[in-house]
Amino acid sequence: MIRQARLEDVKSLQRLAVLLNSTNLPDEPAGIEEILRQSCDSFGGKIQNPFERLYVFVLEDNQTKQVIGSSQIIAQHGTPDLPHIFFQIENLTCHSETLQQTFDQKILTLGFNSEGVTEVGGLVLDPAYRHVPQKLGRALSLVRFWFIQHNKKLFRETLLAELLPPFDSAGQSPLWNAIGRHFMTLSYHEADHLSRKQKEFIETLFPSYPIYVSLLPQDAQAVIGQVGEGSRPAAHLLSKLGFRFENRVDPFDGGPHFEMQTANLGSIELDSEVRVEIT
Repeated sequence: MIRQARLEDVKSLQRLAVLLNSTNLPDEPAGIEEILRQSCDSFGGKIQNPFERLYVFVLEDNQTKQVIGSSQIIAQHGTPDLPHIFFQIENLTCHSETLQQTFDQKILTLGFNSEGVTEVGGLVLDPAYRHVPQKLGRALSLVRFWFIQHNKKLFRETLLAELLPPFDSAGQSPLWNAIGRHFMTLSYHEADHLSRKQKEFIETLFPSYPIYVSLLPQDAQAVIGQVGEGSRPAAHLLSKLGFRFENRVDPFDGGPHFEMQTANLGSIELDSEVRVEIT
């Protein structure tokens, strides 16, 4: 069964957060409690501004009553105080008349969006329940779009999904090692978690001038805009719904940003094998 999260789900989500440990579901008890309170107030209509709302959905095993998965909608990601920050990938053609040579270069330019998009994220499923006939991961993902489809006025014009890229064998981000760590003393995970609450350190410390991709190490170049193994099913589903890679990536790890217009979201059919109870 998929339902809206409750305050008493905190321990279950802490267990799941260990698997994901992202800004949307941090491996921090206080952070999860804050997210759950905001979600309960959002579903309950206690947060008057719809763009300040956050919705957490959980998947519950009907037999054990254990929460085995979670997903989220952030009504607005990107404000003047906490802008949505990304690297824009641009193509640059350089030509020398003297040498009669032309080179196509890719550059990364830091971009900001303060007007906001609606972000779908926080998707995590207990490994023991993956690859089962009920396609539980698909159901957890689709319920967000089903909810948006029935409440479009509560969300921004653009939908955003940030996907994780490949990481190295030690779980490190090659792009962070190539760029981010040279501009601050934080680790990738420390910077990622801090960015949930404030972005000033990115705006002031990250390089504001374009970065030529060809100057980065090969392993860093290879992950920019690429979908990691664990994110491929999500990328496939997003593509079927109409999401497209817009040549924008996460400034920390290079993970691709998929986007689509909310108005273009078609009818969402939820699988009958999974019961949905959202009030």
